[in-house]
This record gives sequence, structure tokens and C-alpha cells, in this order.
Amino acid sequence: MNEKHDFSLLRPVKFKVLAVGDKLAVKDEFSLLQCSVIYKSRDFVVLRFKDDSESTSSKSKLETSYKLVPLCWVEGKP
Repeated sequence: MNEKHDFSLLRPVKFKVLAVGDKLAVKDEFSLLQCSVIYKSRDFVVLRFKDDSESTSSKSKLETSYKLVPLCWVEGKP
């Protein structure tokens, strides 16, 4: 995702419709990180980041901190 794209325009994550293979973005203090869902259980998901690191995330953290990455951007909008 490009720096000029507005993170606030992205759709929020809804845990119950999240599926393996979905692409997510999370904003940390310095940059926007992208990851994909590689495993989903009833209470958490396992995420893989671009650097091949993996982490788990709970339902509440996903729904408050993460956004769904759009298929494309057109004129600055997802």
C-alpha cells in the first residue's frame, strides 16, 4: 500500500467473516504493515507478514486495530 493512501478509508475487520487468505493492514507508529491470514480458529488468527514472520491476534485486537486491504485503489479511494 502506498504512503499516499488514507488508512482511515479502509473497511474494518469483522472477525466472523474473516477467512484464510484475506489481506490485512495495521498501522504502527512509523509505517503501515501488511499481512495475510494463514489460520483462523474460533478465538484467534495467525497472521503472516511480508518478512515471513508470524504472529497471533485475538478477535478484539483485529477488530480495533486492523483494516482490510482493498483489491485496488482508484483516484485515491479503495
